[in-house]
Amino acid sequence: MVNLLSIRSYNRNRKGHQHGFHQLVLPLRGVINIEVGSFIGKVTPGECVVVKTGKMHHFDADSEARFVVADLTTLPDPLATSDTIVFSISLPLKRFLNFVEEQLKYQINHSIEQLMFNTFNQLLAEQRLYKKN
Repeated sequence: MVNLLSIRSYNRNRKGHQHGFHQLVLPLRGVINIEVGSFIGKVTPGECVVVKTGKMHHFDADSEARFVVADLTTLPDPLATSDTIVFSISLPLKRFLNFVEEQLKYQINHSIEQLMFNTFNQLLAEQRLYKKN
């Protein structure tokens, strides 16, 4: 399912795969250990990891950690043209992710979920990409 936001958790068993769509993983609580492209490390709340279509990635996390995951058919600019893999997100996007988490707990209706996705996509398009070192 693409162009969708979801809340996910993972476990300490390292997994690896690739998929036919872009995926963004944004930690809410806890960290994800991930290897994608030239990046090997931890991604923490306030950051986003970009996994572009067809990129093999390996990851694990504590089962208590929670993440907003965005599965996307296309990436908004500036992400589409950047080689940035992990970047810091803005405070407005971070706060919006908290709303997304609460809303998805109830999944009231598809229209609200589509509006959330559209807002998320617009906030992404306005991000300045500050790479994680």
